[in-house]
Amino acid sequence: MDIKKILFVAAAVIIGIVLLSVSWKLIFVLICIAALWLIIDKGTEKSLAFAKEAFVEVFTYGKKKAKEAAQNDVEQELEIHDVTVEQKEDDTYELIVFTERGKLTLAPRKFNVIPEVLQKGSKVTYREVYTWVGGKIKKEVTLTATGKDGESRIFHIAEN
Repeated sequence: MDIKKILFVAAAVIIGIVLLSVSWKLIFVLICIAALWLIIDKGTEKSLAFAKEAFVEVFTYGKKKAKEAAQNDVEQELEIHDVTVEQKEDDTYELIVFTERGKLTLAPRKFNVIPEVLQKGSKVTYREVYTWVGGKIKKEVTLTATGKDGESRIFHIAEN
């Protein structure tokens, strides 16, 4: 990599950090100025080739990261061995479900009885879904239980 590219990347990173704290209108004006500079300095054909190369590079990077995130997904059928309810300070209740995976604490909700789909002996589907959000891999864990009416209910597992 030549020195011109290194300086360009360093300048872009510094400008990007500064732009995170300013108005979107200023960002738009700066993007227009940068595009005009690129067209004037490099010419139309080289500017379009550079823009296409940058777009393809960013797109393939995002696509690769999304595939990496999806490879970690987990789906497993579990049986509930026991369920307990704990009251929180803000009038919500926290369900703790014990399965083959161990203790799973569900996100607090406003109920004080154990839902019929989470009774002892019920079958639930445990899911870990990984997504690429904002430059980071985000993990979402849920339990899905199907009631007697055939309707599925999703319960989010609280992060530890």
